[in-house]
Amino acid sequence: MTRRDSILTLAAGLLGLLTGCSRLQTVSNGELLSPETHKSASPADAVAMQQPAPSPYAPVPTPTGPRVDPRELPNLTGPAVTPAVVATEPAPEPRVQQATFGERPPPAEFDPRKPLPATLERHPGPTLIPPPEAKPDPPLVGALRCLLEKRPADAMTLLKTYDKPNQEVLLAILPLMARLDANSLEKVDAREIALAIEQLETVIAPLRLRAALVLDKMCFCRKIDKYGVYEALPEGYAFRPGELVQIYVELRNFASPEHDRWFETRLASAIRLVRVDGGKEEVVYQQGFHDRDHPDLSRTQRHDYFINYRFCIKENIPPGEYKLYLRVEDVPTGRFTERALDVRLTTRPAQ
Repeated sequence: MTRRDSILTLAAGLLGLLTGCSRLQTVSNGELLSPETHKSASPADAVAMQQPAPSPYAPVPTPTGPRVDPRELPNLTGPAVTPAVVATEPAPEPRVQQATFGERPPPAEFDPRKPLPATLERHPGPTLIPPPEAKPDPPLVGALRCLLEKRPADAMTLLKTYDKPNQEVLLAILPLMARLDANSLEKVDAREIALAIEQLETVIAPLRLRAALVLDKMCFCRKIDKYGVYEALPEGYAFRPGELVQIYVELRNFASPEHDRWFETRLASAIRLVRVDGGKEEVVYQQGFHDRDHPDLSRTQRHDYFINYRFCIKENIPPGEYKLYLRVEDVPTGRFTERALDVRLTTRPAQ
């Protein structure tokens, strides 16, 4: 079959398909009816038109008329034209790089003494930081632990690393701490508490020698009987020339060393009366006391101490506002302290 015959056959097949897709309907005698001819159709043709149209996908019926040779049909398309073939370069195929697999070399023998190659080294993973080394307890903590575990001899050994003053303080405090750990203070026997107080007092005595000298109480008085028993003058009281002045003083942290079974308290005191004028201080009177040469003696060590300082206002001191400074020195230790009181003087002489 020539190319022309193939084209003609294809055209005939397409024409057959167009009849199935057309809106025209056929009747029994094979004629085609358009929708406009429905009204003028005969009853028989109307029945035929009511029958469902064949499916466009049904097989093409074989024509019953005489067979026509396609070569005898008139040449409607003109001479056969051979389409020109345009020479085009074929599109280059994409280049795919194929992996080449050679023969795998035989595995080398593993030598644990040699390091692994860089390509085979494993990730080191997280670094484990060892916990810090526990520091040994200081001797103080170790001594307290020994006392809690009922090992006083070991506690004494540990406390020997401290100097003697520290040992005395720790030996009085640590046993009390160990007792409080075992029992509540409300349940401790009264005799044990008395023993603890006695031990604490033995510690307080050396500590007082290292503490600052303190004047707890200082005031002008009309009458002084004993420690804590006095009659203070009202604030702003005005002294007259020649009047007796009494100063009540309570002292703390003084030394009372023992000599020949006597506890001795030795102080050195002095006063000075100062006039303040325009920010400048002028000493108008001063006096020292003889307590340095006359120490206070006691069979028991004193923990509380008061002093009654007495002197008279000189008649030649003019009236006005003054400050009275009292300086007290603890002779055995060389510590001293000072405190001031406001003083008002008048012109009316004492009677």
